[in-house]
Amino acid sequence: MELYRGKAKGFALLERGVKQMTDIPEDYLLTENQRIQVETIKSLTPRVSKQAIQRFLNGLEYPIHFLDFETFSTAIPLFERLRPFQRIPFQFSLHVQSSPDTDLIYCGFLASGAGDPRPDFMVRLREVVDQKGSIVIYNAAFEQGVLQERATTLPAFQPRVERLKP
Repeated sequence: MELYRGKAKGFALLERGVKQMTDIPEDYLLTENQRIQVETIKSLTPRVSKQAIQRFLNGLEYPIHFLDFETFSTAIPLFERLRPFQRIPFQFSLHVQSSPDTDLIYCGFLASGAGDPRPDFMVRLREVVDQKGSIVIYNAAFEQGVLQERATTLPAFQPRVERLKP
């Protein structure tokens, strides 16, 4: 059931009596990422692409922004221009490194009160993210989705959302 993006395959394998990834047959149809996952587990050897890591690191420009969001969602929308279960950002954590030999500087935001946190979230984010440099995000698709939703409901932030694409 831990097969990468393989929930349906996990159930199909379970029906065939396969309970461990190490027991998945060699000829079982898997995606490339799933095959890498299974081979790595079977061999107990990590798979690392040093060239891909080096390309990523070489592409970074200072200042480097390390950004993470926290959100919540509700079945019944709490605020205007909100859909059921739409992500509402209420916190972000940002660490900025200006150059290779400098310490990280922390900037953040945590909503307070019962009001809509989205406008204040975006204002604070605009204040602390530089117009230049790289943005590193652990779950880029998630954060980008949250930002795109904010740009839709708060159009004044659309230019900044474009800048924040990692």
